[in-house]
Amino acid sequence: MCKLLFATPDVSSGTFGQQEINMESEKKLPLTRREQEIKAHEALMKRLDKMTADERLQTLINVGIVNHKHELTKRYGGPGENDAA
Repeated sequence: MCKLLFATPDVSSGTFGQQEINMESEKKLPLTRREQEIKAHEALMKRLDKMTADERLQTLINVGIVNHKHELTKRYGGPGENDAA
């Protein structure tokens, strides 16, 4: 559990008291774009860790990163379809 302590001024005595805030009960702010990207990346890595090597290869083929010859596609720096290998 995450708690924050804030110094709160007591105007009548001129001193400071403490106010404790439980962060879990506070309204959570929306994630930043960077935080969303990190969460998505972490989820992807967990998913990839559960796949076999053949499943990972098939995923790369399905999304067009490598071809059936296990070569990078042209878009990712590999030879074009009509280029000599």
